[in-house]
Amino acid sequence: MILKSFDYIIVGAGSAGCVLANRLSENPVIKVALIEAGGLDRHFLVQTPAAFSKLFKTKRDWAFETTPQVGLNKQKMFSPRGKMLGGCSSMNAMIYTRPHPLDMEAWRKFGVQGFEWETCLPYLIQAEQQMGFYHEDTSAYSNETMYIHPLTEQFVQATHEFGWPINKSSSSIQRGSQFFLKNIRNGKRFSVVDAYLRPISDRKNLSIINHSQISKLLVNKHEVTGIEFFQNKKLNQLHCNREIILCAGAFQSPHLLMLSGIGNSLELEPHGIQTILDLKPVGNHLKDHLICGMAFRLKKGIQSLDSLNQLVPAVSSLVQYLRNNTGPLCSNIAEAGAFINTKATSDRPDLEFHFGPAFFIQHGFIQPKPHGISFGPTLLHPKSEGTIQLQSNNPLDAPVINPNYYQDESDLQLMVEGLKITREISKQKVWEQTIDALEFPAYEAKSDDDYMSHLRQYSQTLYHPTGTCRMSALEDGVVDSEFKVKGISNLRIADASVIPTTISSNTQATVFMLAEKLAAQMV
Repeated sequence: MILKSFDYIIVGAGSAGCVLANRLSENPVIKVALIEAGGLDRHFLVQTPAAFSKLFKTKRDWAFETTPQVGLNKQKMFSPRGKMLGGCSSMNAMIYTRPHPLDMEAWRKFGVQGFEWETCLPYLIQAEQQMGFYHEDTSAYSNETMYIHPLTEQFVQATHEFGWPINKSSSSIQRGSQFFLKNIRNGKRFSVVDAYLRPISDRKNLSIINHSQISKLLVNKHEVTGIEFFQNKKLNQLHCNREIILCAGAFQSPHLLMLSGIGNSLELEPHGIQTILDLKPVGNHLKDHLICGMAFRLKKGIQSLDSLNQLVPAVSSLVQYLRNNTGPLCSNIAEAGAFINTKATSDRPDLEFHFGPAFFIQHGFIQPKPHGISFGPTLLHPKSEGTIQLQSNNPLDAPVINPNYYQDESDLQLMVEGLKITREISKQKVWEQTIDALEFPAYEAKSDDDYMSHLRQYSQTLYHPTGTCRMSALEDGVVDSEFKVKGISNLRIADASVIPTTISSNTQATVFMLAEKLAAQMV
């Protein structure tokens, strides 16, 4: 069934999709369709910052899993992705940090044009203004009074005792620690939907189509003409007059390409998919940020945000939150962190630390008896890389996700250094009356092998997959510097899948920037 045709069809109402829907529909004569597999984002758990992990494995989560990872003792890695308006912007920890200027410099080796730091900065600022931040010296800051647990203040002080500078909370990456800038407003999540989509949802030239999962792109002679999708268990089609923009994310954008016959023919044909365009890099170069925390039990009488898992404190916090949007439920859990380069050879960090005033182990699924804190290193620039592949030609089957975590030994070695730093920070004087004992790992490491054992068992994704539709002028690229898919007309990709190589921070702001930049060159 053909419903209607549009000038632009945006596939995926996540961080990039909502930005593009806003900008492209500013011209009232342009018809825009924004299509999303999930439903609305209006839910208490979405709005409440501290509840983000409670969305895992619900109907608002794709709840992907990787293949068994050799580097993680053959465990499968749970990999959540937002399945609702706002995508991961409606389910993440709301940390808002830019890429490092040297990240953009690193993109040059891929022949990417027009992504120098000076060129990208105006689009970062534009997105930050839309998100409600203000600027001083081009960095973004928030006027919001963010909830900060006293234990988080102790962590920042501990890093200072350890020798790191303390920086003002902003969007910029600087060596040292800081309370993270967060997209929280009035105690609630302020997502891409709140900033970009909801204010313009009544535009007559914008159609927002929910609960509609794409099955494939419609292609005629190397030209994309529309999409096919499931809605209410029926197949429908939309046709486009100009272009389709994939914003389905690092897992699903390459998956959709392959289902549509665009990819490596050696991958497609065994699944009975006719190759329309033999584009071999599709689904390759998957990279992700891995984090591995250490957890510490607190001395008797000292409470962390683990109190939210206890009936009486949880009810008290809920009442406070419902009354005036204040209190512990306004916490994003990962309240502070730090950026460092372990070799001190560059301003570009190689590790990021996250601190949470609670036990947060394996996505929050492991909940020891209260009370504790968690913090540890995140691997920012892994050398290990993996793939997205087809499970079958059934569009309802999940893609095969294989990040090859810790495939490269140097990644493991750097994380060992990060855990050693974590342990040293935990021994600073500020913790003497606070930390009782090490909880995870269950024993004190006596060698690098002990640290490696902990890493292989308890590392988890920080939910930042990138690179599977890499932007590159070289043979390893899927899209060019204008986000256009090579070798086919009327198709662009704008999401984390096009990021050529990992950035030095959480990816949300970078995706906003990419979408703003694409929109500017299209309108």
